Amino acid sequence: MQTDNKFFDDMARLASGAMGTVFGLREEFEAQVRQQVENIMQRFDLVTREEFDAMSIVAQDAKAEAEELSEKLAALETQIAGLTTPAVSSTAKKTTKTASKSAAKPSVAKKTAAKTPRKTAAKSSSAKRTTTKKS
Repeated sequence: MQTDNKFFDDMARLASGAMGTVFGLREEFEAQVRQQVENIMQRFDLVTREEFDAMSIVAQDAKAEAEELSEKLAALETQIAGLTTPAVSSTAKKTTKTASKSAAKPSVAKKTAAKTPRKTAAKSSSAKRTTTKKS
């Protein structure tokens, strides 16, 4: 049912124009908000999902490699421990005998070292006195 009333036709045109403007403003507002959110994300140095997934894969590979290397290291340590145990026992006996012989004889250097700290202590106390006087 159409009316010939000019007033209603003008109001209909005005309403449709206003709705078009509102939708245009809405789109502009969404674009501005999207741009602000992107700027904030860049300031916080956030990463994209693709970058995160790529780094996650790299981290998983590194973890797997580290586990493999630690297993290899443990295997090598047990292998070395098995090889050196018999050889160390015979060498250790010789080393202990030599060490006990040298411990029985006091050396001249030990006697000299025992007297040296007394002299340096006297020198350092006189140095402290002169230092405090200058301050």
